[in-house]
Amino acid sequence: MSEADRKIIEQLVAGLLARREHSLAELRAKLAARELDSALCEQVLADFTQRGWQSDERFACLFARQRSQKGQGELRIRGELQQRQVASALIEQALAELDVDWFAAAKRAHDRKYLGRALDFKEKQRRARYLQYKGFSHEQIRYALESLDDK
Repeated sequence: MSEADRKIIEQLVAGLLARREHSLAELRAKLAARELDSALCEQVLADFTQRGWQSDERFACLFARQRSQKGQGELRIRGELQQRQVASALIEQALAELDVDWFAAAKRAHDRKYLGRALDFKEKQRRARYLQYKGFSHEQIRYALESLDDK
């Protein structure tokens, strides 16, 4: 636990954060994979968090915005943030700040992949599974598929 070890860990964490935002849990996992001194890693992570260089709140907001712009739904974004061990309150805050109409987003995701309406039940089910995979709720999927029937 020398000063040299601390510098190595600080440089590693700074390099990871320079590439993209990371959740605290992601950083812990990456440091643990390198089999570094866990107590020293926790000290460095606490220092980075205290200085504002690492923020789960900032990570959650950025992650949610990027994923929604890629056409993913609220359920998938929420699930992926939970996998990254972001606090539930931060997840809810990030999703609330998006100000996205999830019904319109489901329709856009559908229209980006498919042309026209589904001609049979099997095709409609396939499209619904795709939208479910993207993270949209059943109501949002129904809206996206039924809005095509109105035309």
